[in-house]
Amino acid sequence: MKIKKIINDYPKGKDFYIYAETAFIHDGDYNYLTNLIDAAAKSKSDGIKFQILIENENANTKNLENFNDIYKWIFSEKQWLNIIKKAKQKNLEVTVLPIDVKAARFCKENKKYIDALEIHSACFNDYFLLKEIIEIPNMPIILGIGGRTIEDIDYALKILKGNNNIILMYGFQSFPTKIEDINLSKIKKYIDQYNLPIGYADHTRFDDEFGDSMVEYAYTMGARVFEKHITLEKGKKRVDYDSAVDYRDILNLRKKLDKIVKVLGNDSFDLNDAEKSYRNREKQLVFVREINAGEIIDYSHLGFKVSTITSDFEQKDINKVVGRKASKDMQVDDVVKERDLVK
Repeated sequence: MKIKKIINDYPKGKDFYIYAETAFIHDGDYNYLTNLIDAAAKSKSDGIKFQILIENENANTKNLENFNDIYKWIFSEKQWLNIIKKAKQKNLEVTVLPIDVKAARFCKENKKYIDALEIHSACFNDYFLLKEIIEIPNMPIILGIGGRTIEDIDYALKILKGNNNIILMYGFQSFPTKIEDINLSKIKKYIDQYNLPIGYADHTRFDDEFGDSMVEYAYTMGARVFEKHITLEKGKKRVDYDSAVDYRDILNLRKKLDKIVKVLGNDSFDLNDAEKSYRNREKQLVFVREINAGEIIDYSHLGFKVSTITSDFEQKDINKVVGRKASKDMQVDDVVKERDLVK
């Protein structure tokens, strides 16, 4: 399970995880949602996310403006199970965001098909929903912290105490999110505050060319899990379409992140082959005056020059040579070798 590996490798892990968010862009069209699964697989996403609502009245009040419309977006538990199984057949890890308590119970009953659960920021303080979720053992939990205070986060983490598989997911949607409102610098602060893996849910507008850059910047700040909304036809008006991209965009994002990983490298001070080659261009310790066999070497005999031949001594080793005798006659520009010295 890759999502679990991301958690286990924290904080030193360099690998990243992308999941395609379907939200309610399906508009209640079962076939559209199954086609989104195919698109997510083509995008080489690591996983796919489904927002599951089973009982509208359990999550929303009737005075909500679109209360009755929401019923059109609801699938049966049997349909959801078939959807999830199809995603697994496509080798996609499945993240489920349960919106009502019955949806959370559905996840508990079908946990073997689910790789992670996400708690939406809007459900953050739903005690009953959180209670159902914590009863699912060893389940990775993605905690949406966008638009939440430190006190809110502390409250949720207290309820989830005992689960060691938590990822904080930063980012929020304001249809769509303006880049100047995102404040990516918070990512580093959350890492320092909670010492937990963190992700970034990108909700920039689908045609904002800066969107991928936001994900790249988030990676450099320590985020390792990324959410991108997916659609079959970018820009076509549907529910949650504002920030949805197509599979090609997610493919390109993965390529960009792969390049970022290579550019950043690792945290070791050890030199790689390219750096070693560059270092080997340093000046070599050479004789700048002729010296006869048996003659004692002093500083006036030595100098540093670029040479195609490598000395046995580094630049800092000049004092290891001074005071020793030459074992044979040496000419100007001969590099200093151990075999040419007498101890």
